[in-house]
Amino acid sequence: MQILLKISLNSDIGCTRTNNEDMILISGEKYRDCSDEFQSFVEDKGRFIAAVADGMGGHNAGEVASEMALDLIDNFSVRIPQNLSDNDFRNLLDNEIVKIHDQIISSGRINTQCLDMGTTLVAWLTYENRIYLVNIGDSRGYRLRKGILCQLTKDHSEQNRLNDHTIPSNLIYNCLGGGGGTVFADVKEITNKVFEGDVFLLCSDGVSDYLNDEEIEKELIRHCHATTLIDAVKKKGGPDNISAIVISIKKMII
Repeated sequence: MQILLKISLNSDIGCTRTNNEDMILISGEKYRDCSDEFQSFVEDKGRFIAAVADGMGGHNAGEVASEMALDLIDNFSVRIPQNLSDNDFRNLLDNEIVKIHDQIISSGRINTQCLDMGTTLVAWLTYENRIYLVNIGDSRGYRLRKGILCQLTKDHSEQNRLNDHTIPSNLIYNCLGGGGGTVFADVKEITNKVFEGDVFLLCSDGVSDYLNDEEIEKELIRHCHATTLIDAVKKKGGPDNISAIVISIKKMII
């Protein structure tokens, strides 16, 4: 399988924060407080990862956690052994997520200024001609197809778990780090659900908390670009850090 991707990305501090704890990863390159646009060609059995991490912890701790998580998951993506079955890949990824979780916790305990730091993670990952969507926390993955937007990930928030919209949306029960407890990743293989013309959006809750699905859908139909999406959030006064990756499937050869 070969895939030609058009990618736009933007990670912005937002309207009120003094630092940006979000970070974006595109196969070895990290982005914060910047935007970019380019094409990427994923070769047959090639490795590719795009991810958004939304750090938590106050001061500089959140940005430390998000960068650490992206460094570790990027390193993992290039050293996955070849020819793993789907089940073996999932087991290896689950083990790696626990290791990253533990490393972030340990780092926070060594540096007390980063104690209890944590981060969410949402990633689009190709391995051995398979495409996976990985989610930990409340950053989101969407797909736009023929003008219809669909959320592919599940928010690991107390609001969603209890179906109680009086609970603040930023209270989450699953993240990397965060002071302890267990962690898990929702992992979906979406290989057979990806077609030419599809658009995938990975974003922090700085987008989804301030634009509803209908507004996101309209922005992607109109512009299909990360920066215009971030601009739409900022026009509404979005106070949180705002990060988005827009991945357009330009060509697929199977």
